[in-house]
Parts: sequence; C-alpha cells; structure tokens
Amino acid sequence: DSQLYSRLLLSKGAGYPLWQPEPYDDLPMEYKETGVRIGDVGIITSDGAFDFVFNICVAIDDPINSVGVPDGFEIVELHHGDVRRAPRHYPPGSDVSSAKLRKHDLAIDASTAITPAGAGAGLAISTSSREAAVLLLPAGGASLDLRRKQLFRDYALKHADSWYRFLNIRLGRLIENGAVYLVTGCDKAAAWGVACFSHEASEGEVSLELTASVVASG
Repeated sequence: DSQLYSRLLLSKGAGYPLWQPEPYDDLPMEYKETGVRIGDVGIITSDGAFDFVFNICVAIDDPINSVGVPDGFEIVELHHGDVRRAPRHYPPGSDVSSAKLRKHDLAIDASTAITPAGAGAGLAISTSSREAAVLLLPAGGASLDLRRKQLFRDYALKHADSWYRFLNIRLGRLIENGAVYLVTGCDKAAAWGVACFSHEASEGEVSLELTASVVASG
C-alpha cells in the first residue's frame, strides 16, 4: 500500500508522500513535537515512514541528534529568508489526489486500504479510476520549502560518503546506495487521512471513507 500511495502521489510535486507521516515513538520527544523538518537526514522505510537519523541544521549536542552524527559533521546555518513558509498553503477541507474524485456519503469499500483510523473529520469519496491515492487535510496545512537548495546539494555531495559510513558501520543499518534522503521541504498538518487502492475492473466505481487522525502538532 505504501509503495502504491507514494507512486501515485509523487507526480503531484509535493515531495515524497509518506503513508505513515507520524514520527516513530522511539525518537526524542524534542523531535516528535515537530516531526520531519528541513535538514533531516534519514531513510524511507518499507511501510512508508521517514526514519530520522540526524539533522544538519542543529548542533551536534542538540537533543534530536541523540544517536550521534557522522565524522566531519558541519552544521548548516539557515538565515532569514532561506526558507519559504506558507502557513495556509492548504486551505481547510483540502485534499491531494492522483485521480478525479467525487464526494459522496457512501459506505466503506472492504478492499480499500485506509490509514489511519482515528478521531477527526470524515469524508466519503468515490472514483471510477482503476487506482488512486488521496491525502485528506480537513484542517488544511502549512508548507515549508528551502530556497537555497544549492547549499544543501553542495553539502550532500561533500558529506554523503560519511553519512553512509555512519549509518552502515557505526549504526549497522545496512543502507543501500541511494536510499538516504536529505529533507529540503515538508508539509505540515494537524489532521490528516490517507488511502489508496488498485482494482482490476475496467468499469464501475470504488467508494471509500477517510477518517482523519488528529495530532497536537505536526
């Protein structure tokens, strides 16, 4: 499900779609309070989550860099204007979808993959597409994007080898080449729901219900 979801929504141009957007429970509280942020280095897991390792924009001894940093670590200082911040980029009631959707009050389709199931706003939708992915943002959301991308590109080219040595030798992660991500932008929402499906039928509609999970911050 996570691979289908990310494949269908990558074309929307809003970064890598996370099937599981919440931070893992074992990460430092200081990290979980904000979640993914610009400067994060980590990997995308098989279940569609971002597995954070360290951040290049905070000090070595910052609480979120609790597992340590690679040899030769250099902090990247961001200044006013380096990050574009759009707090109302997604208006309330927004959705990001890979196919044309119609909103209905329909029962849930048993074959549809849905996550998460929690408290919050619900939306019933249907589509005639053979496959689709959708992100529901009932309360809207913010967008942050690094303007000085060349700065991060140059930094990654200089330090990539040390990142892999750190991950594979010191942390024992067995990460393959090309699997490490440096975050240059992210979208934030206090409530969301995600779903995707794929079916063989050439005609007919698929209907589903989304229930948005609500968090204190994100």
